[in-house]
Amino acid sequence: MIEILLERYRNRDSRSDGNAKNLPFLDDLEPAISPIAAIISCSDTRMEPSRVFELYPGEVFSIRNIANLVPIHSRRNYPCETAAGLEFAVKILRVPHIVVLGHSNCMGIHTMMELPYFSANDSEVDRWVRQAKPICEYLENISHRLPLETREKNCEQASIRLSLSRLTTYPCIRTRVETNELVLHGWYFDFSEDELFRFDPDSECFIRDARVKKAKST
Repeated sequence: MIEILLERYRNRDSRSDGNAKNLPFLDDLEPAISPIAAIISCSDTRMEPSRVFELYPGEVFSIRNIANLVPIHSRRNYPCETAAGLEFAVKILRVPHIVVLGHSNCMGIHTMMELPYFSANDSEVDRWVRQAKPICEYLENISHRLPLETREKNCEQASIRLSLSRLTTYPCIRTRVETNELVLHGWYFDFSEDELFRFDPDSECFIRDARVKKAKST
């Protein structure tokens, strides 16, 4: 089923603004919600899953936050929108796939990289993106001499892997993964190349997904 999204991506015209002109009328939508997947994507206004995958209403359950982060599961007393969205997608909608969708030039990750390791004066944004700070500690020793753009890309992709690992801290997700009822995916979209990369657990690398090359109209 997840292949539907990938086929839409592979066959879309990179010049297209999405499928806005082809959307069905709201009256024709199915009354029941049965999405292909839940997608955790960034709040960045440039990152629109509906454009990347040419989605129709009802096909994907969307969870958006700064830097597409997944917090560790906790039973703390205050609500977390992302945690609530995940539980709703898994328990109520019974989605068969969860995608963590990151992107290039992520300002949330850039903000996190500039944070000091300890601060008593974090803003709400700082507190949120600080969840991904462990990836900086991991990457600091292996990439500190690399150009900033490369370090940012490494952090953006590492944060996807971090969020994938944190998804299984949620009991409802872990149970369905263990029973093969739910599959987790880590995807990375590069704006400059208009290319999608998928995390491969076997090689532990992000691999470019094949796009169909369309002939230019004359």
